[in-house]
Amino acid sequence: MDFKDQLQPESKDRREKPRLTPEQREDFHDKALDILYRQQYRDITEGKLSEDEFVKISKAERKRLDDLAGIDAMTGLLNRRMCEEQAEGLVATEHEHGHEVAIFELDIDHFKMINDENGHPAGDEVLRAIGGALQKFIGENKENVVGRWGGEEFLLAFPHLEGKELVGRMKEVRNEAVLAMSGILGRPVTVSIGAIEVSDGEKFTAAIRRADEALYKAKRSDKDRKLGRNRGMVMGKNQEVENAVEVAFE
Repeated sequence: MDFKDQLQPESKDRREKPRLTPEQREDFHDKALDILYRQQYRDITEGKLSEDEFVKISKAERKRLDDLAGIDAMTGLLNRRMCEEQAEGLVATEHEHGHEVAIFELDIDHFKMINDENGHPAGDEVLRAIGGALQKFIGENKENVVGRWGGEEFLLAFPHLEGKELVGRMKEVRNEAVLAMSGILGRPVTVSIGAIEVSDGEKFTAAIRRADEALYKAKRSDKDRKLGRNRGMVMGKNQEVENAVEVAFE
């Protein structure tokens, strides 16, 4: 059966789960940094620490605190470790209650070319812009999981999402990302997305593998174009990548 024929209505059930919210993570992060800086300031004034040592220690400690809080310093999103932990937990919990989960993998197209032609500071600006745009999907539902998966790749997990709603949400994610990145380089920056419906009983590692395959096919589907892709691939439950449905965003 074709994926388009498998569309089902979205569940309206919204449940509370005891998860650390982005605001709680940021609060922990900020308070820890405040304590760190107060202690180091005392060490400087008492002559126990030079300003150069302060800068060096502060950078190392800030990275350690970012990692501890599960935050990616560049984008402000979850880092990979925390993203994987929360997404895997979301899948297990939702399936235990018979609810759907969708996983998106988003990749910025031609990111190496962006760095090569415009410099790494411009690439960093693009990453920060897309990180800011994707924050929207954390704010709208605290159960959503959004993180930087690595490099220029991002992972999003949404509960209660399938069928037509999944396709609509994929287009919304794309639009938010591209809009945020526009203007930084003086030309459009595009993305490719692989999206899957996680099957009942499917292990998280297997779901991620299918999402990887969907993303790869999305990027390969437009390989002959030199600039821009803006393609998506959606795989329904238990679908192989050969049967994925292509979504053109233009």
